[in-house]
Amino acid sequence: MADAVTIPHRHPPALVRPTLAIVVVMVAVMGVAAVLGVRMIDALQDLHASATRATEVAAAADTVLDVLQDSETAARGFLLTERPAYLDPYLANRDRLAETLRELDALAADSAALQADLGPLGRHAQATMEDIDRTVEAARASGPQAGLAIVLTDQGRQHMEAVRAAVAHIKARAIAEREDRSDLLMARQREAFYLVLSAALAGVMLLGFSAIGLLIGRRRLSAARSALAVQSQRLQATVDRIRDGVAVFDVGDRLILWNATFFPTTGLPAALATEGAPFARFAAAAAAADWQPPLLAEPLPAGDIAVPPVSGELRVADKVLEIWRGRMPDGGQILAVADISRRVRAEAVARQAQKMEALGQLTGGVAHDFNNLLQVISANLELVDRRLPADLPEAPWIQSRLSSARAGVERGARLIQHLLAFARRQPVAPRAVRPDSVLRGMEDLLVRSIGAKIRISIAAPESAWEMRVDPQQFENAILNLTINARDAIEADCASPPGAIAIGLENATIQPGCAANLGIAPGDYVRVSVTDNGAGMPESVVARATEPFFTTKAEGRGSGLGLPMVYGFARQSGGVMKIDSTPGCGTTVTLIIPRAARPAEGLSSGAAPAFAAAGGTAAD
Repeated sequence: MADAVTIPHRHPPALVRPTLAIVVVMVAVMGVAAVLGVRMIDALQDLHASATRATEVAAAADTVLDVLQDSETAARGFLLTERPAYLDPYLANRDRLAETLRELDALAADSAALQADLGPLGRHAQATMEDIDRTVEAARASGPQAGLAIVLTDQGRQHMEAVRAAVAHIKARAIAEREDRSDLLMARQREAFYLVLSAALAGVMLLGFSAIGLLIGRRRLSAARSALAVQSQRLQATVDRIRDGVAVFDVGDRLILWNATFFPTTGLPAALATEGAPFARFAAAAAAADWQPPLLAEPLPAGDIAVPPVSGELRVADKVLEIWRGRMPDGGQILAVADISRRVRAEAVARQAQKMEALGQLTGGVAHDFNNLLQVISANLELVDRRLPADLPEAPWIQSRLSSARAGVERGARLIQHLLAFARRQPVAPRAVRPDSVLRGMEDLLVRSIGAKIRISIAAPESAWEMRVDPQQFENAILNLTINARDAIEADCASPPGAIAIGLENATIQPGCAANLGIAPGDYVRVSVTDNGAGMPESVVARATEPFFTTKAEGRGSGLGLPMVYGFARQSGGVMKIDSTPGCGTTVTLIIPRAARPAEGLSSGAAPAFAAAGGTAAD
């Protein structure tokens, strides 16, 4: 994976700030209402106290009048009866008058009008009490007549009438003020009620607006969460469908995201597939798996996502992995792993094909020139043989040397045929044939070629498709592969009883597989020769089709058997594929295109002499 998978980041609606704002406004409104309410209550209490004091003023004024009247009545009773007992109310009220006047003055302290009215009342009340004092003192000193003379002056009556008028006036003013203050109290109570009602309505409206806002916010939050969940699912599905393994770590190097192919690709323990697993455990597991080079042990360069990622190739068991580590926008890191084993093998196959193509071109040119030289040698040997006198004493010896020279030319011609077959320059005569008939016709020849100690089995169903090949070359190829299998079995002394299996099957090669094999997609016939011999390592398989490369002992193989088969397959439009494992045997498969017209029957005859020159599986 070349780039990190990103999605637009959406913040869910923030419900905290609107809620706090509503709460603050409500608290402010309630605070203002509370302050106004407290002030209103204080004002109501003041009004109520004022109204109460007005009532108390009226009562105190009546008390003043009562004190004077009681004192006047007690003095008159004393004048009439001369009994001191009548003076008890008078004596009790003398001090009470001054106390009542002081109380009345304190009660009327908040009313300037009442204060103004209290002055005349106090003067007339004091004058009345003084008049009563003089009457009582005169009566005590000189008898009732002396006190009566003072009464008859009418000063006491005038002062008492003035007191009654002042008390009546004070009571009227107090009652008026009480009424005014009661009306004001009622008005303030209505204002307080309306204030409380307004605050309650404002609170209810704010609560309603806040409830509506919360509902809208919750709906938006739910929609945002749903959208985020969908995006998370899309992200996970996208990551899961990436062929490469992907793992993402947060800024604390803890695993937060991975796809299904990461752990199978890397071979790391599946126990690490836990959200929050630390990156250090991945590095330790990679070190335990002997990752070479240990890319996870290297710290990433400091910086942001613009810093070039760390990448490299490593081999784990039989796989080749490409590791890619880079920074994430949040400071974390992404780890991508790609299995490039097929690509590496394909590149190796491509390099081998290019090398074989170059060898083929070189071999074809050398074989052509060598064939010209052999023709010159063969022609001169023929001329020498024809002109050799029969009666020459050395004639038999010369004939023997000429025969040896001609045999060498023939062997050179066979080598040239092998080289030309490898170079795909040998003339062919392809036609549509039935491979099952060819294989069944060759069974006796193959049995004789490998001997009785090795068991051979041929699976050639009649349903096999026809293929377009040169029949003679096809027989030679099968015979070479069989003899190579025999030599591979005989070279492995510790192998079980030798067995060679020849198989035949139809195959439709898809474009992807065809590209890996280097052929066109379509219908093909697979012909496979499998043995249970020693097998070959990859290094030997890579060179098995090189001319003159052989693993046989000197003198037992020319190294042209498999190159000839390889050239035959390529010249026929197909390919040869070798699968081998040391100790498990080898399978060589010819993949030949299907013929476009009905095939001709073919019975196998004797194989050409040069076909027996095959060697080991690497011949």
